[in-house]
Amino acid sequence: KRKTASGDEVVDVAYKALDGEIHSVAWADLDPNAVAEGRPWRQFPWYLGQRSYSGLYWCATESKHVGYESLLELSRLMMADFDSSSKHIVSQPFQIRSQLDGERLTRVPDYLVLTDAEPVVIDVTRKERLETPKFKLLFDRTRRFVESRGWRYELAHEPPRTEYLNIRFLAGYRRPWLFDPKHVVEVRGLAEQSTRATVDEIASSTGLSRSTALPVLLHLLWRQDLAFDITQRLSPATPVWAQP
Repeated sequence: KRKTASGDEVVDVAYKALDGEIHSVAWADLDPNAVAEGRPWRQFPWYLGQRSYSGLYWCATESKHVGYESLLELSRLMMADFDSSSKHIVSQPFQIRSQLDGERLTRVPDYLVLTDAEPVVIDVTRKERLETPKFKLLFDRTRRFVESRGWRYELAHEPPRTEYLNIRFLAGYRRPWLFDPKHVVEVRGLAEQSTRATVDEIASSTGLSRSTALPVLLHLLWRQDLAFDITQRLSPATPVWAQP
């Protein structure tokens, strides 16, 4: 046992390896890559009368399914999958066990996202829960615990509506094996030659049929090889441009 900079006495952190074996280590010794290679701490059950919607989302970042325990969690997971800085996304990554003034804290954050800059621990909750002192204290303690390691902590709420709807729409085009690489090169090449041409102009100007070119263009927007103003509703009239 030891004290963190926040004054919390850290007991340990536990995570599950790929074979299901539980490893308990000191917080300072936790290897985020080992967590990313393991399995979620909890499963994601479906049953009659369930109050929240849990399930599995095929994550392009991971090239496999990643779990979520609510539709709000799914929205944050999808946005992390769209974020090009995300290198690994882990749901229910580990169990935190610490204590402060004799009061024990045992909880599991919602996501761990590994980026080139730093690991990010994410909890997802509705804003109104923060009005409850119990939950506010819980998240504040988790933040202090995470940041004592130099990691980043995010408390995610409902996402910006237009941005999320754009990402949710583009997620339908996230699976790379559905797109012919030659078509991807052709559409990207045309976009690079254009100066902020619209979605409709690019999709209608290739040597491909529009019904082929448009899904490829949307796939490139998902990959962020092409960019657009994500704060505005995506439409055929939306200008797009090639990323450097």
